[in-house]
Amino acid sequence: VLNYPEYIFTGAGNGAHERFGTAYEVHSTVMGILFHYGIAAFVCFFGAFLFCLKRANLATRLVLLAPLFYGLSTYGFRTPTFWVMIATIVVLSKPQNP
Repeated sequence: VLNYPEYIFTGAGNGAHERFGTAYEVHSTVMGILFHYGIAAFVCFFGAFLFCLKRANLATRLVLLAPLFYGLSTYGFRTPTFWVMIATIVVLSKPQNP
């Protein structure tokens, strides 16, 4: 991300990492979204994430932070576990009827 800042605005796309002179990939969901898909996707994804967190109660918020912490250390977009956690956020953040 730091070596190729020109891709942060529009995104570099995912895959073909050898074009950057290495076979290594971005290994963080947070940085991966920013680098691979650009600022617009980053704002949309995390804006929706924060919107759901804002609607949840405190106990649910603490549980729902798990995907964020998971995403800091691994590129979770390709794992079903990450998407199950995201679906859980959406379901648990819906306002509950009394």
